[in-house]
Amino acid sequence: MGLLLVGAPPAQASLASLVCTLHMTLNVSPGVQLVEEFVQSSSLDESLLAACVGEVDGRAVDPAAGEVISFNANSDEPVSCASAPFTGDGAVRLRLFDLDGDPLTVEASFSILVVTPTAVFVGELDGEGSFKPMEGDCVLDPITKVVLRIDGASIEV
Repeated sequence: MGLLLVGAPPAQASLASLVCTLHMTLNVSPGVQLVEEFVQSSSLDESLLAACVGEVDGRAVDPAAGEVISFNANSDEPVSCASAPFTGDGAVRLRLFDLDGDPLTVEASFSILVVTPTAVFVGELDGEGSFKPMEGDCVLDPITKVVLRIDGASIEV
């Protein structure tokens, strides 16, 4: 008699269909300056708003409650003040809540095309955002912090 072992089924990722406004402050490292370098951005612990409508795992989200847990993007090639446009890729992670107040987590990946001051996102996160420097001017001081806002972003995971 043979013994058949059946493992647990693989965990299924959450299925999300959302339209969101995302507003966050990002660190840029190393800062964008006249010298070309690979850069990456990551979210800070301030101004991390995620206001979304739609569903996650068939549960409606509360449009008044949500935040960006993390946002990371990397350039595909060296970037300087004069390099526009440039491309990259990254991921965003959101903490949302359903209408009963239960937490929902959504992760979405994207490719990005930056033509200052616009960033176009394509992938699981799809939409157009704008950003403005908060620290640095890209001439005398490297840009090390920016505010990014994406209105009407579509997230399909």
